[in-house]
Amino acid sequence: MNFLANKSFVFLSDRYEEWMGGSCISQGSISAKITSNADENGITFVVEGADSLRMKKQVIFAPIDASGVSMDMGIRLQYLNPIFRQGDPLDVILCHVFYEGRTISYIRFAMSYPDRIIEFYGKTISFDGMERPEIIAGRRLPGFKSLFIDEIADQYRQLLKENSVSLAIVDHQMACVAFSLKKLFTLKAMVDDTDDALQDQVFKDSSSIIYQFYPISG
Repeated sequence: MNFLANKSFVFLSDRYEEWMGGSCISQGSISAKITSNADENGITFVVEGADSLRMKKQVIFAPIDASGVSMDMGIRLQYLNPIFRQGDPLDVILCHVFYEGRTISYIRFAMSYPDRIIEFYGKTISFDGMERPEIIAGRRLPGFKSLFIDEIADQYRQLLKENSVSLAIVDHQMACVAFSLKKLFTLKAMVDDTDDALQDQVFKDSSSIIYQFYPISG
């Protein structure tokens, strides 16, 4: 069974296609979120941001198990709705989750009376509540410079508490603090597009930044 079977996930779609009778009857850009929630009751799919599309937006499907109601078909997971209402053109009778390895390619919902499918294309941003690493890496951290200055300030205040003999001792140890914080800065830079020149300037002038924002009287 594929890794994705019976998993909770969040899928963001930026494009859809609607098909009926072998022809595409509508398509276009969309900003939709498809959430799969797996629990003891089954697999619940919720579609948000697709109000104009004619389908039920929340459906509970049977999980993939030994009963064979839902199954892994090799290139897609097939979830069946065991209690769909016959004659309801909006009720979703099945969901196909197409995959390549551990990546979801697209999601298809099928309706009946008449037979019709809607396919959502996009990307998965989380599995079982855990965000994908590339999503985390692509997120810009807000207020990065001010947060980093505050981090240095906290370190500086701690040094003042531990070394009250003279500022010379503190200044000497600030170099060590700046060095250790450089590692933190490097990690933060992996998820932030802060300009390299700004990073270097913060490292070089870490002490002067602290003096500017937290002046110390002799």
